[in-house]
Amino acid sequence: MDKIKSLYQCFSDGGVPPEEIDHHYSDLYVKVSLKSRRILEDYQKSTGVRCFAQVFKANDGSGYWYDIAFAYDPFWIDTARKDRESYGGFAP
Repeated sequence: MDKIKSLYQCFSDGGVPPEEIDHHYSDLYVKVSLKSRRILEDYQKSTGVRCFAQVFKANDGSGYWYDIAFAYDPFWIDTARKDRESYGGFAP
């Protein structure tokens, strides 16, 4: 069985530069570009997962970005690690 990559992994592995990927807590921010749009569309088609990607204009003048709720993997990995530590190795 093939493992399905997360959307975050698809952006990272798909050639989106690190400076065009950001986050706020668990929300993933990706700069809007032809490449990021293609990756987002391909991900939704290949997985059947509908992503709630809102577009916003950054206040710092860096252009338009996707805001994709709950898609920033490192947040969830860190949260799971902290839960395991808090519960003595057992995450709820």
